[in-house]
Amino acid sequence: MKFLKLLILVILSIPASAQTLDLESMNLQQKFITGEWTQEKYLSKASDFRVLLKDMGGYPELGYRLETGQIEYKYILEVIPDKDVIFRRINEWAAMKFGSLGAVLHYSDLSSGKIILKGNFDVNFRDDFKFFWTKFESIRRKTCYQTYVFTIVDQRVKIEINNVRYEISLGYENMTSTISINEIYPITNSPSISWKSNLDMLYQTKNHLSSFAGEVQLYIDNFEEDYEF
Repeated sequence: MKFLKLLILVILSIPASAQTLDLESMNLQQKFITGEWTQEKYLSKASDFRVLLKDMGGYPELGYRLETGQIEYKYILEVIPDKDVIFRRINEWAAMKFGSLGAVLHYSDLSSGKIILKGNFDVNFRDDFKFFWTKFESIRRKTCYQTYVFTIVDQRVKIEINNVRYEISLGYENMTSTISINEIYPITNSPSISWKSNLDMLYQTKNHLSSFAGEVQLYIDNFEEDYEF
């Protein structure tokens, strides 16, 4: 009974402002309840997790859907011009952002107001590694791939970003594969040495995608400025 009270205290001491953080905390708790971790290991890992959150400045709020177990991102933009201009400006933005519209455009239909793109960007993130008994931090980079679904209705744009995945090396002959963001979350399923890198990847990915949404809105709304010269 005494330890159960301590268990609740440890969980409650982890900030729980976001659903994704709540699930991380529950995941830690479940590993003790099921017997996967001893009491000592659980307390050690919970302490490590609190230290990580303090170091990283918290936990990113992710678009995690409980019913599907998937991380998805959604942004709703309120814009100025009409549908035709919005449609054209999204295509222009994609051509400039990804270098070639033909390489990333997978569906485009003005009548339905739908555009589907498959883009990518590089993510730089913090990573811990051990050399003998000493832990060091480095900066690593991975290419992140994602699918964008734009839906235009009147002067509103819904951006849904899914199928987010990262390129990983297979360790031989420069061969690579990809891993889904849903395999990284919850980060507490992986060894604690990789918690920082996985959490920072989630942070940086969210920051990139939020920035992209802001860029799209700005580019759409500045449609008249391009022709003021």
